[in-house]
Amino acid sequence: MIRVALKAAQRDLAALVRAVEQDGERIVLTRRGRPVAALLPYGAIEALDRLGRLLPDVADVAAGLKDPDPAAPGLGPPPPRRRAPAPPPEGAP
Repeated sequence: MIRVALKAAQRDLAALVRAVEQDGERIVLTRRGRPVAALLPYGAIEALDRLGRLLPDVADVAAGLKDPDPAAPGLGPPPPRRRAPAPPPEGAP
């Protein structure tokens, strides 16, 4: 991914579009060093649109799922915190 200042992008727009079109390059446009926009291949935009249309369906399905194994890592609520064992009393063997 290439970062290009807006001023430079205005001057070199044709070359930047050519890089995106021919090489599939992704270009982040910056203003004062902060990202403000991006140039992406059109296929990436189409894919994002398709994904956006699918996400509400995925969220609906996920909301109806039950956790199959609450003990499995990453599933269900986090395990209870374990306390560190208390130090042995003074004079204990």
